[in-house]
Amino acid sequence: MVDNNPALTTVCELIANHDAVTAALEHARAFVTVVSCEAEAEARLFVLIEEAVSNIVEHGNAPVESVIRLELSEIGADIAITITDCGVFFDPRAHDTSGVVISERGGGAGIALIQSWSTAIDYGAANGRNTLRLVIANHG
Repeated sequence: MVDNNPALTTVCELIANHDAVTAALEHARAFVTVVSCEAEAEARLFVLIEEAVSNIVEHGNAPVESVIRLELSEIGADIAITITDCGVFFDPRAHDTSGVVISERGGGAGIALIQSWSTAIDYGAANGRNTLRLVIANHG
């Protein structure tokens, strides 16, 4: 992966409310129409974005109407996802996902999916904002 020369980068800013997931998925759908994306990578991209953004809104205690920034990049044969928010600091790389699934609502699987379907290449928190950078392998 050549990380310093993205072929295409798109950015959107979402309001941290119940509409954020829908807006994030619309942005991702527009992104995949202009990049070469295999069906499996596309499906994983949508699921990972949905999980990450919904976790910020539902569990991250982001201030109401604060901004979630979603950046998608095509980098070589891979797709990078960068998400910033001002919720509680949470590094999904360090989270133990064993035995976490809540069977009544299917919850708890999102972090496990993020960990297994992507490579988390960076997490940081500065100036009241989290930044998570993931890469999805895309051999299309």
